[in-house]
Amino acid sequence: MTAVEAFHDTSQKQLLNSVVVPANQTAEQDLTIALDNLFNHPNVAPFIGKQLIKKLVSSNPSPEYVARVSDVFNDNGQGIRGDLGAVIKTILLD
Repeated sequence: MTAVEAFHDTSQKQLLNSVVVPANQTAEQDLTIALDNLFNHPNVAPFIGKQLIKKLVSSNPSPEYVARVSDVFNDNGQGIRGDLGAVIKTILLD
């Protein structure tokens, strides 16, 4: 994704979970806040986990399987969110 300053709206923006992007920021700053907001949304872990399970292992994973994978996406055991290596390992070894 490329932030193009010439086309950027510098007004305040309202995002998911009531996150407000302040006015008068650069396109890059707004993009960073927006992507962080999406990445930290609670639906991301189950969505990505289920999609990866369906592509790699099972076309109809149980809710418990998705929850275990989501837990690892949320925290790989070292406090890191989004560690895809740990997520894939969990999917394959579950």
